[in-house]
Parts: sequence; C-alpha cells; structure tokens
Amino acid sequence: KGPSTELTKAEVDQLVDEWEPAPLVPKLTEAEQALTDSMMVVEAFDGHNVKLMYESKPKLNLVTFDFLGMSMRKELKEGARDTLNEYGCGSCGPRGFYGSVMPHIEIENNVKEFMGTEGAISYSDSASAVSSTIPAFAKKGDLLIIDSSVHEPIGIGADLSRSKIMYYDHNDMESLEAVLKKVATDDKRMGRNSLKQR
Repeated sequence: KGPSTELTKAEVDQLVDEWEPAPLVPKLTEAEQALTDSMMVVEAFDGHNVKLMYESKPKLNLVTFDFLGMSMRKELKEGARDTLNEYGCGSCGPRGFYGSVMPHIEIENNVKEFMGTEGAISYSDSASAVSSTIPAFAKKGDLLIIDSSVHEPIGIGADLSRSKIMYYDHNDMESLEAVLKKVATDDKRMGRNSLKQR
C-alpha cells in the first residue's frame, strides 16, 4: 500500500487561503473601458419611451420595431391573450408545413377584397415575408443589385432566388454608380438589351 494522498485539514485550509481564482474575463483595455463607461444604461421603458440613467426626460425608443409602443396598449394585450386562449400559439413557420387557422384565411380574404386582387398571402413574421417574397419575383438569370449591409432576410431572399447578385458598398452612391456602370458596360459588350428585365 502506497503513501496516503489525503490532505490534512490544515493543508486544505492553507490551500484555500492561498488560492486566487483566475478572472472569468480578461481585464479591459483602456479603450474598452472608455467605451463601457460611455454606454447609456436603460433604467426603464414603457414600449416607445426609455428612461436613461442620468437623464431626466424619457427618450423615444427607436431601437425597436415597436417604436409607437403598440405592444403596451391594453386592448392589444387583451386581444393577444384572447387569441392565444382560443387558437393556441398557432403556426410558427410556413403554413403549408405547420397548418393554418381561421384568422389566417379571414385576414387574407379581407386584404384581397380591400385591395381588389385575386388573393393575398399573410406571413407569420416580417423576416419570412421578405425572404419568401423576393424569390417569388426574382429567379435564376435575373440581376439583383443590393446594398452590402442589407437586412439579413433580404440577403436570404436574394440567395434563395438564385439570381446573380452584385453588391455595392453600404449607403455609398458612388459605389452603386460604379456597379451600374459595370452592368451597362457588360450589357454593351455582350449585346444585351439593358432595358429588358433579366
């Protein structure tokens, strides 16, 4: 039998006293600390307004899709609760896969009648609406010229369309002009009619 590896109480106490835990995160650099110190802290919000630390007046909250504060309206909360109680969570994706409930059909019929069209389609969220609509109109062989910082669902829709995609630098009209000139030059070189949709 070998020597005992069990520590005595005094040895355990000594190890505990000497132990210094490693930091969970690295120490901030001077620049990182300055950035952290300059950040605004939200103390409270009521939907469309936010109360910032060290600020006396509330500010309009423009970093949300709910900048009008509609989600805070009592009648909308009650309507959402009543709908959940009657229909459950409903479909959270493509209705062809997850199914439809009557309100889907009713709102599509109402929109169709109001717009005077053959039909209407409702989507469960804005992201899927955008990423599904673009491939419905653009196809392989089409050309899409897109801002390089476009919102993700637009990029996904463009990719799904299998169209040729040309990007220009974000909000840079000179970059956009350069891309358009390249398209015009390519059209001329290849004998394509630049007025034809492709």
